[in-house]
Parts: sequence; structure tokens; C-alpha cells
Amino acid sequence: MEDAFKIYVLRLREGEQEKIEESLDPAFLEIEEEELFFETPVVVRGTAEISGEFLLVRFSAATEAKMPCSICNQEAVVSLRVKDFTQLVSLEEIRSGVYAIKDVLREAILLELPSTIECHEGSCPERENLAQYFMNSEETNK
Repeated sequence: MEDAFKIYVLRLREGEQEKIEESLDPAFLEIEEEELFFETPVVVRGTAEISGEFLLVRFSAATEAKMPCSICNQEAVVSLRVKDFTQLVSLEEIRSGVYAIKDVLREAILLELPSTIECHEGSCPERENLAQYFMNSEETNK
């Protein structure tokens, strides 16, 4: 699986693109949280190319995470999408001739996680039962 994250820079010539198309096991995200799970494969599509003295990597990624609803605390699913991520890396920094995108991909996905989610696509059925405990925004502005 580690090869899925590698871009062999020495194989690329100026103007050529290497396609990135992978469906990855979410275990590479290395999440060890009690209430955050990734079970859906991480689908990555993009390109890598040499541009002058730089490696230019562009990709999009998609997966799903499971975390507790902020209202009822039941498990809820959130879709995560990384759109048009671009990274420019100096070729001088890639001494081995192999560039691994694993850490960059992991960070880009985790940055898409919302701090809270609500089940039923934002309409938790328990919201009505808890409405009396929520502050009215008009009252807080007084």
C-alpha cells in the first residue's frame, strides 16, 4: 500500500504527467479516536508533474467519517471532500527521487472534518426535545 503514496520524480520528464488514481484503505489516516471512524475507502484522483524546478501535485479526495451527532450523540456519517488540492515542492527537497504524498493527503482530509455534525443531514429528530435548552439568538443579542 505504501507504493500508492509514492511519486517517482526521476521518472517524470518536464511536461509529462503522472496520473494518481487510487482507492486507499483508510487505515493510513491513523485515527485512534474513540468517537471518530473511517471505514470507507479514500478515493484519490490527481496528477503529478515537473514544472521547472518544482514537483507540482494536484489531487482531489473523497471519503466518509463517522462521528457522534452533536444533538443526540448517535453515530452520524459525514462526507469529506478535498477539492483541487495543490502542492508545489522544490525538487531540491526531494533528495531520494521519491516523493510520498501520504502525510499531505492525510492532513488535507483531516482538515475537512467539521468540529460538530448533526445526524439526518442536519435535522436531528431529538432537536425538538432539546429546543428548550438552546439559547434564542435574539435573546443573546440584547
